[in-house]
This record gives sequence, structure tokens and C-alpha cells, in this order.
Amino acid sequence: MPPNLPGGESDEDNDDFSGSSEEDLAPLENDFFLTAIDDLEGRIISALDAFKLHTGVRRHINNNNSNVNAGNTTVHDELKEILRPVLEIGAHTGPSLARRYASFRASVDRAMEEIYTRLNSDLILPVLLESAQTDMIPAKRSAALHFFHDLYREYLSTGSFLADDISLYGTFSVSSTSSQTPTAASTAAAHALASRQRANQRSLRTAEILRYWIEASTSCTVVGAFSDQKSDGTVASRAVVSAGAVIRPAFKHIAEKISSADDAGAMKLYLPLMKMIGGVLRRFLSLDSSSSSKMHTEDQISMDAVRSSCIKFLEIIVLSFATRLQPGTSRIKQRNIATVGDDFAIEDLPMGHPVITRQSLEEIGEDVFTILKGLLLVGGQIKTDSAVIRDVMLGLGMEASGMLKNSFVLNMYSTLSI
Repeated sequence: MPPNLPGGESDEDNDDFSGSSEEDLAPLENDFFLTAIDDLEGRIISALDAFKLHTGVRRHINNNNSNVNAGNTTVHDELKEILRPVLEIGAHTGPSLARRYASFRASVDRAMEEIYTRLNSDLILPVLLESAQTDMIPAKRSAALHFFHDLYREYLSTGSFLADDISLYGTFSVSSTSSQTPTAASTAAAHALASRQRANQRSLRTAEILRYWIEASTSCTVVGAFSDQKSDGTVASRAVVSAGAVIRPAFKHIAEKISSADDAGAMKLYLPLMKMIGGVLRRFLSLDSSSSSKMHTEDQISMDAVRSSCIKFLEIIVLSFATRLQPGTSRIKQRNIATVGDDFAIEDLPMGHPVITRQSLEEIGEDVFTILKGLLLVGGQIKTDSAVIRDVMLGLGMEASGMLKNSFVLNMYSTLSI
């Protein structure tokens, strides 16, 4: 008989695997999955640290792994290359890992949710938002701002978090705890349940990335974010472009929420969206007051870039808040006109929401169209009627500072009874 170990225990009693059940061994198997996530998390943190430590000045380093010619590389190209691993892991490597290690979780969906939460919700999105809001280097703030647009676009690609395709989830199988073979009815019911759950997860992820994108754009359109006129104008022009890009996908998602009778969910995205629109209009209103004959040439060019971006933003508002069908369009042509991608027009907005109505959006579109007509009348995109812009902001529930009125917000929430 082997000698007893200290404490009266034998070596057989201390065997780690003696008498272990499958439940006891499950954490050991899950370590492979968690280790893979930890590895991706470390790579993301390394790239984000490099981004944070970047001086914002172009480096003359020839990176053999880069497709960008070192002689023509700008600081924006360098920052984009630094964030490229974050983009690829957050949009593509994560879902691929979930599919590979799905056997360590109940399903691919469960593995995807765990990866998405740890890498995207808890790390990538908040860190890049913080950079877009507070980084004092204009190039880095612009790069963080543009990252949300790139990430959203990659999310929509095949096999990523917002895609619903067979390449990601594979062939659906129905497990049965009984000895009986699943019937066609049970299989169809399981298919329907899985589809609803996946659609709900995609909706939550879409709303999350859009809210981060909107919040980042809103922060960068604030007047006076930088004391330097050129830096302030550079960031603002990129922020306005980003704000214009998020308009259509955001309203498309709002329309989907209203269609599913989720009025509160639609409002959670609508309120920050209106705040963002008001911020761009306030930035546009400040351009006339900031114009001066004593302004340096570079500063004037920067302000002209902001003005051009704002005018493009107004055009997007007008097109989005108007019908895509022209008067007199035949019914056959009306049926052939369909929504493509993230395109949005006023007829895409469902009826029935107590606050987000076609009439309210049409009124905003008409006021913004009046601003554009005023620009054409004065000629050369020089001045505009500030009173019209203030009227639009009042219609959006904004104060003169660009903030949402408390009474406006409370009235919306009380209408929805949430």
C-alpha cells in the first residue's frame, strides 16, 4: 500500500482526474476558448496602446506589411494602419473564432455573444469613443471618429456580426433530449426561434454601434473643441462628414424599431440623432461669426472645408426627409423602386409612432431646404439666414446652445410612457 500523504490523504485521493465528472472537466475544455479570446484581447490592447502613444506626426518608416507607399503616407494613413488589426479582429476574426470554438459553448450564437461582449462592447467601442471625445491631437481624434464608420461597414459584410448567412451559422441542427427523432414541426419551430433570437441580437448590435457613431460625431462638432482654428476646423469637417454618413442607417434602424412596435427603442436612437443634427446646424451657424478678413489663409481653408461638409450634410437631410418618388410617377415604376442598402426616404418610416412622424421629419426637411435656397440666393455659399437655422433647432427641441430642452425630452418620454 502506498504511503499516506500529509493530512491522511493518499496519492489516489489527490489525483486531479479521479472521480471527476463531465461537469468538472468542462471548465478545462472552455479554457481553449477563453485563451483564444484572451489572445485577441491582447492584440487589440497592443494596437490601441500604439494608437494612444502615437504623437500625431507622420513617421518616415517603411512598413513592409503595409500596402501604402511610404513616400506618400500621411499621418491619417499611419493611424488607419495602426487600427487595422482592431478593425479586422472586431469585425471578422471574432465571428470566425466563435464558429471554430462553438463546440465549447451551447451554440455559435452563444460563442459570438461572449466574444462580441468582451472584445467589442467592453473594449473597442468605449476606448475609441473616448479617443474621439477627448484626444487632444486632431489627427488621432479624426482617425477614431472614422473608425466607427469603417467598423459599421465591416459589420455588414458576410460572416460578421450584423450578417445573417449560412456561412456564419452553418447548417442548423435540432437537438433532442428524448429518444424520438425531431418532427418537421419541431424543427421548423426551432428554426423560427433561432431566427428571431439572431435578429434580436443583430438589432441590439446595430443600435449599439450607431449610438457610439452618433455620440462620437456629436462630440467632434462642438464649437471650440480646439483653440487652434485650423485643428478645430479639420476635426469639425471630418465630424460633419461622419454625421452625414450615419443619418440614413440610423433612420433605417429607427424605422425597423417602429415596425416591430418598439417605440421606446426607436426613441433611444432618435434623441441622440436629433442632438447630433442640432450640433451640426449650430456649427454651421457659427461659421459666419468666425469669418474674418484677418484670418490666416490656412484657417480660412479649414473653415471652408467645414462649410462644404455642412452643406453636404444639409443635402443629405433634405433627401432623407423627402419622398424618393416624384409626383406623377406611375404605379409600375413605384413598385420597381426599392430601398437599396442603407438608403432611407420619408416613405420608409412606418406610421404609428407618437413622436417620430413623417410630418415632423418633412417639416425639418423643408426648413433645411429653405437654408439651401438661401445659400443659392446670396451666392457662393457665403452667408445664410441664421434665423432659419434657429427655427430648425427649435423644431428639433434644441436650445440656443445646441442642447436638447429638458421639457422636450420629458415630453417625449412621457408620451411613450417609459
